[in-house]
Amino acid sequence: MVLALIITSLAEPAKVEGTSMEPAVMAEDTIILNKASYLIGEPAYGDIVVFEIALYTEDNVGRMLVKRVVAVAGDTVEIKDGVLYRNDTALSEEYVSSAKEHENMEAVRIEPGYVFVMGDNRAVSRDSRDEIIGPVAVKDILGKVAFRVLPMDHMGKVS
Repeated sequence: MVLALIITSLAEPAKVEGTSMEPAVMAEDTIILNKASYLIGEPAYGDIVVFEIALYTEDNVGRMLVKRVVAVAGDTVEIKDGVLYRNDTALSEEYVSSAKEHENMEAVRIEPGYVFVMGDNRAVSRDSRDEIIGPVAVKDILGKVAFRVLPMDHMGKVS
């Protein structure tokens, strides 16, 4: 019983809905969250995280979203002509599967205790670019996506 309590406090399975993180995480994948990741450290560039957000569905149930950290506290991010810039440097994002054409976003400075997250499938992702979501409080991050367990033919580390 104690072992089960320890395990469930460190890791948690979750099923992915939606396509906003494709191809890194696909719809219907079952992933394992490392819930201890940010007890001893801070989110880093490229981490794929799950966080709680005050978006509600028709049945008034809160949502959990899966996104990639693209900026941390102290960074400035902006999008010019569809290219993401962090601290005035264009990022090479080989994991991005789509971008909205001619998408622009004014520069945003990330405050202490927050991160800026974006989906890899940018054309369909609701993420920190959306005023409703905005930068995500580190305290609202449930964990870092560590591993995919289903489907079994894609089992392995998620990056």
